Amino acid sequence: MDKWLYRISVVLVVIGLAVSIYMTIYKVTSNDAMCLGSGDCSTVNASRYSEVYGIPVGSIGIAGYFAILLMHWYERRLYLSKRKTLRIADAQEQGDSPESLETPTASNDATEQSGEQVVERFHPDEFFEKNGPMLIFGMALTGFLFTLYLIYIEFAVLNAICPFCLTSQISMTIIFIISVIRLIRQPL
Repeated sequence: MDKWLYRISVVLVVIGLAVSIYMTIYKVTSNDAMCLGSGDCSTVNASRYSEVYGIPVGSIGIAGYFAILLMHWYERRLYLSKRKTLRIADAQEQGDSPESLETPTASNDATEQSGEQVVERFHPDEFFEKNGPMLIFGMALTGFLFTLYLIYIEFAVLNAICPFCLTSQISMTIIFIISVIRLIRQPL
């Protein structure tokens, strides 16, 4: 796991989530005072393109960013769990007492076989660990394609640029680029 790409991606997801929450509140309340410095926000917010089947686009953004954030969290949790399991296994191979390290919990990391304690080398959720970058890529690709659609609507149809929407669109684009890089760098 490339820690810097992971961290940058999480920060961008949090920014996108915050903007999506802000824009959803703006859409629901129709409070034009929330449109800071640009009348284009209200133009975009009042358009028929600001909703998909009655659901505000900001709410769709909240769901998408939250799903990506949840996958990042889950991927990190599995990564840390596997590192802990490997540390315990390495300590046992070197003859250190496992009590000196944090012992495995009830997640079946340690089993009894033939009177010896055997520590599994792979986490039970291996699917998510191996496919986490692919799942994030899939969600980021979906978000990026939706972003391209929204950019087209803003520039070509509405001729209005919402700075908050633009912030979310830039965030999603960079998240998509990072997900591609992480996917390429992932060992098979």
